[in-house]
Order: sequence, then C-alpha cells, then structure tokens
Amino acid sequence: MRNGAAFLFLVLLDAGCSSRSGHEPTATGTKSAACLTPRHQVTTLYSGNVSGFVAVGDALVVQGDGLVRVAMSTGQTTNIAMVQDPYDLVALDGTLYFTAEQLAGTPDAQGKQSSESVFQSVSADGGTPQTIPSMTPGTLAHAVDDDSLYFDVVSANAEVLKLTPPSTTPVELDLDGSILINAIAVHDGEVYIAGDDLTSLSSGQNGVIERISKNGGPSKRLVWGIGHPFNLIASDDGLFWVEDSEDFGPSHIVHCDFDGSSRGNLLETTASSLAIANGRLYFTAGDVESIPIAGGKPTIVASGLKSPGMLQVTGGNLVWVDPAERALSDPTVPGVMTTCIGE
Repeated sequence: MRNGAAFLFLVLLDAGCSSRSGHEPTATGTKSAACLTPRHQVTTLYSGNVSGFVAVGDALVVQGDGLVRVAMSTGQTTNIAMVQDPYDLVALDGTLYFTAEQLAGTPDAQGKQSSESVFQSVSADGGTPQTIPSMTPGTLAHAVDDDSLYFDVVSANAEVLKLTPPSTTPVELDLDGSILINAIAVHDGEVYIAGDDLTSLSSGQNGVIERISKNGGPSKRLVWGIGHPFNLIASDDGLFWVEDSEDFGPSHIVHCDFDGSSRGNLLETTASSLAIANGRLYFTAGDVESIPIAGGKPTIVASGLKSPGMLQVTGGNLVWVDPAERALSDPTVPGVMTTCIGE
C-alpha cells in the first residue's frame, strides 16, 4: 500500500458497476483474441491514483504514484519505478517511455528545491529510469506503432515529434499550418492528427484532420472547417474521432476514409474515448457502450459507472478507468476496470 491506495481484484456482479452486454461481439474478418478475465463480468484490476495506463503483454502498467505493473489474470501488482507525477506513458518492445518531474538545482535557504520535467525510459520489468535529454514532447497527444513513438510538441510550428529507439534523437514531422494537436493516430505507415487550426477566423469551426508519412515529406490536409476534433483513432476501417458541434450542442462520433472522403456522423454522443475491436466501435459516454463500425444502435457493455474514460483494447479485453476525470474535492478513488469482449 502506498499513499493509502488500495489494490483490488474484484468481480463486480450486482454492485454499482455491472456488465450488461446483450450480445456476442462479432469479428469482421478478424478472429477475436482470448480473454484474460471472465466473460460478461466487470473486473476492477487496480484502485488508486491513476492518470493513465498501457498494456504490456498480459499485464497493464499504471501511471499514478509511480509506475505499477498489474497482472490482468490475477490483479497482482509489482512496483516498476518510483517516479514523480509520470504522464504520457507509452510502451514499445518491453520498454516504457514517459515524462516525469525530477528535482533540479540546489535547495534554497528554506530548503525548497525546484523541479523540471524530463523524458525517461525504463524496462517494463523494472529498473532505474534513464533520461533522454533530447526529447521535449508536449502533453496533449501521443501514439505508438511497431517501431516508433509520436508526440505533439510545443512549438511555433505545427510538428509531430517522432522517436525511433534505440535512437535518442527525435525527428520532426512538419504539418501544414499552425495547429494545436489534440490527438495522434498511426496506421500503415501514415501519421494522422486531429487538431485546431490556430490561423482560422472561425474558432468554432477550425478543426482539421491531417496526414503525413511517418518517414516525413509533405503533409496533406484531409478534413477542415469542422468542430473541435479529438479522440482520433485509426483502423483498417478508416478514421474515427469525436467532434464538437458548431452550435454548442451534443458532440458526435465521425468516420471518414483515409483520404478524408465519405465523412459522416455515426452517432450523436459526447464520448470521452474510443476503441475498435471485432467490428465494433467502443466508446465511453457515462456508460461503456458499442456500436457497429458502420453505425447503428448502441449496446451497453458496462453501466453504473461515474465517469469512464481512457478506453483501450488489449487482447480480448476492453479496459478503462473510472472515474477518468474528477474534481479535486471528489474523494472517489479511480479504478482500472476491464471486461472480456473476445473469445
């Protein structure tokens, strides 16, 4: 136990969170992956300070009070590294990459010492974090593919910062215009970003979707003049994101092809995160729900939640955090939860 955080492994059947999926997810050309927890049950794997997580094999690594490894099949926890306020956690080839706070300089007369943000890496099996001083990523968006990491960057120019380990020198992928990047997705060698065009005269319709090769070169603006886009994901079925309404009404989930064509609304809902598996689009909007990727009536996957978010698919499991966002005065302890959606 650290800082009063309790680690739980509970199967929630008749408690406040219940799994009410009334269907078996159907694969569309892809075989469902095996599950690591029981079907039709919501399991709380971890409870404590949670600001994000990544999947590493059959385990999750949770960022919050340091980095903690959680076995999905048992809920057993292992401390990986005690780092201060880690964020933007990603995993690649058994190595974790993240930004954390580190003491800097010397204490003043009152014994106070300043801190600085540093980009670090550490083995998912544990060890001493190593600082990568050449990396100064932003805090709004990140993604990973088979060999590289991608981050937004605080710059006067619109750029995506790419790092391909073992190199410690990042490459800048230049975008078109001046864009505040909200989300990054990578698919089939292409990097896609959702953001806001800061040069647009319409603050409510300045959203853009752009594409650039992961190897660099000119970028292409695929979609523009839309509401604020966020939660961008890419799959073999195209691009999906959540888009704010121009009249301050409900947001909606949007789909388009990889060239920006055939753009259309799939569902009107204020979703806080998206994930795709087995021919279905999963989203968090008060409950955890899903719809066919072509659109249709939502099906509830898990209900009785407070504010779920950070949705991810790992193997045959859907994983999320609840509450993903809460007021500082809210005493609710966040939990990392999962349910089986595969075999």
